[in-house]
Amino acid sequence: MKKIFTLLSIVAISFYVQGQTNFTATYDFAESPTDTELGALTGSTNLTISKFSTVGATYVSGTANRYANSDAPTGTLDTGNYVQVTLTPSTGYTLTINSLTVRVQRSGTGPRDMAVRSSADNYTENLPATINPVNTELSIIPTNVIHYVNDISTGQNGATIKPTNITDVSSPVTFRFYFFTSESTSGTFSVDDVVINGTTKSIPLGTIDNIKE
Repeated sequence: MKKIFTLLSIVAISFYVQGQTNFTATYDFAESPTDTELGALTGSTNLTISKFSTVGATYVSGTANRYANSDAPTGTLDTGNYVQVTLTPSTGYTLTINSLTVRVQRSGTGPRDMAVRSSADNYTENLPATINPVNTELSIIPTNVIHYVNDISTGQNGATIKPTNITDVSSPVTFRFYFFTSESTSGTFSVDDVVINGTTKSIPLGTIDNIKE
């Protein structure tokens, strides 16, 4: 009977792994730009993605090819001031996030710092951040804050988020982008070319839990 249990367990695990599908969600903000752009989803069809939305800050319409906002705090991170996007796995599926990359941009008096948090821990901690590929205009300062090194206003690539706590979750996952230490509330900040990579996985219909010798 132990052999039967082992065989059935292997079959169940194999089925679970085979149900895994990669996906990429891309927001290039090239169409309008507009605050109603839904983004493009490739790969897995077992999830839905929302448009970006703004809370606390002010969306700036008509800014070319990026999602721009003003009224970021001039001081430290404000948990009531952010832009956000949500990914929702379909019923019967779980969601894992492997990475998130974003092109950031500020105006001459815009924010110098950005951090990303998620609903996985109720937006408590900044998600692990790196600059990849290396960009000398950006750095990581404590704790997991993406920082503009120089006082420039051009878009910069390399901001990369590698979540460690969003694995096989069956509930929606929201990412919030916090911009802060603005030199003026009239200064703008933007996200562009946001790319979120991950997987969805089917949840087994049942578990083998009552097999005895």
